[in-house]
Amino acid sequence: GTVNDSLTSSKLKSCNLKFLKTPRIVDRETKKVKIVRAGGVLYRQYFRNIFHTLINFSWLKLNFLFCVLYLGMFSAYGFLYWIIGDENDDCIQYGDEPITTYADAYFFSVQTQMTIGYGVLHPRSQCALVVILVTVQSLNGILLDCLVLGVFYARFSRPQGRSETFLFSDNALVSVKDGKQYLMIRVANLRMSQIIEAHVTLILHRRYVTEEGEEAIDYHDLKLAHPKNIFLALPTILMHPIDQDSPLHEITESGMAEMDPELIVVLEGIESSTSDTIQVLFSYKQEDIIFNHHFVNVVSVVEGENNEPQYCIDFDEIHSSCPQKMD
Repeated sequence: GTVNDSLTSSKLKSCNLKFLKTPRIVDRETKKVKIVRAGGVLYRQYFRNIFHTLINFSWLKLNFLFCVLYLGMFSAYGFLYWIIGDENDDCIQYGDEPITTYADAYFFSVQTQMTIGYGVLHPRSQCALVVILVTVQSLNGILLDCLVLGVFYARFSRPQGRSETFLFSDNALVSVKDGKQYLMIRVANLRMSQIIEAHVTLILHRRYVTEEGEEAIDYHDLKLAHPKNIFLALPTILMHPIDQDSPLHEITESGMAEMDPELIVVLEGIESSTSDTIQVLFSYKQEDIIFNHHFVNVVSVVEGENNEPQYCIDFDEIHSSCPQKMD
């Protein structure tokens, strides 16, 4: 049982619904979803889509895995070459002498796969088994190189670092503007490159107990007072009108603490310089929401080039707010 979007907090209270502590889904530091996953089906799905699994590995795990794969392939084929060389002296030679140690066979395996070029250590074409094994290792080495290059290229080309250049205000504010009450969040783009078709979704997430005694997770899309696409050349204040259609209608600080929601901000758009689609997440819990405050102005007009007026942004004050004067 979910609660209809039009229900207000007062109506929710009249239903005697008990609210539970709501864990934070989005980590404010990493701007990523923070959820513990369990179940054997997860691991089966990860191995079915190994490429995307590798892309999401940490750099440390990824480098360690590929080192193990390369060393394992060198060692396995080196062992086979060693066995063949031990059985047939004419297959692999070091100068005019046959190889006698595993170290020689391992080094021959490395030269074969990495196409270093044979020197004094070389195969003899009279031995068909070595010819076949060298061919198979070369093909397997090419496949492994393609996998490594593909994963590394995908990792480097991801626009994840771009999300770090968006600054969200530390607090969400509830205040009155032009006679109406709004929930306000400020967001700013730290880079000069712009975001094309930038749009924002604001989601209210909470846990509660239904009248039947069941635990439920509830999501509401909170409508915003601005157009669908926003222009982030200047810091923008996202405003959700707290009206009769809002699930936060007539909410108070104590009511917010009782509801204990999480507000999730999803910013999406296209990076103009690379055409990459980016998504940035941020969240606010009850302790991050301040009532009866408004944001300090961070945009001023200064004299720019050719004595023309120009906007100036003070990013140090993005998080600053002050109490609102109430009549």
